[in-house]
Amino acid sequence: MCSICKRRKAETKIKYSNLHLCPVCFRKLIEKRARETINKSEKLERTDKIKLLLHPTKKAQALLRLITPIEKRYYRQFPQQKIGQKIKVDFIFFTNLRKTDGLTQKKIFNEVKNFCLSEGLEINLHYKKKPVNRKSLRKKVMEVSEEITRGPKEKLMLPINLDDVITDFLYSAFTNSEEPFKTTLETLKMEKIIHPMLKIPDEEIEQYLKTLNIETGKELETDKLTQKIKDIINYLEKEKPGTKFLTLKTLQETFLNQEKGRNKGSNKD
Repeated sequence: MCSICKRRKAETKIKYSNLHLCPVCFRKLIEKRARETINKSEKLERTDKIKLLLHPTKKAQALLRLITPIEKRYYRQFPQQKIGQKIKVDFIFFTNLRKTDGLTQKKIFNEVKNFCLSEGLEINLHYKKKPVNRKSLRKKVMEVSEEITRGPKEKLMLPINLDDVITDFLYSAFTNSEEPFKTTLETLKMEKIIHPMLKIPDEEIEQYLKTLNIETGKELETDKLTQKIKDIINYLEKEKPGTKFLTLKTLQETFLNQEKGRNKGSNKD
């Protein structure tokens, strides 16, 4: 039985909060978490124009379906503010993909395109060579981000989630380099960029898509180090549920403390 509605059959177990949820309540929970993340960021104003920057991943599919109903809800609530001038979707289409990755990308893009058509959303394509690792992926995302957010009231939403931030941090640590974690942190503090899925882990994104009857096949192939890091994170989460959220909280607190320290130092000067 579902822990929230107490009526429907539970199909999803959330270990870290000991909840058993039906598909409807699970979707509502994920959507609520995305709304709360947007509100707490205090970056989105009612008259802002929303742009979604997607690339061929499950997270991109989830972000599109999460944000569309949120935007519609705002439009119904504040029609006088001209909110809901349609969301604009930008899609990074990778070239020079191998056959398997090419088919995966084509399938994801077709699903995104069909959804945009059904909702009357404009979609623009940006052709880029496939990134070889996380560093180059972040670089390409930032390149396109700068291209499409030049207007004063344009806000960009990225499909970066809980697992991405932790993976970027560990990737930088294991390779003894600032990137890609430095770029991720920069996007977190940029006023023009919002991360609605920051507190949604990979496994919940996949389950969210399943409740919408969207097939979740293979992702594009990634570099071996990224995959190993993801395996480590998933192992730790399985052994101790809640590890991902605790790690994100620690990273955020450390980052904020560093910023406060810098600000104090500059004020003394």
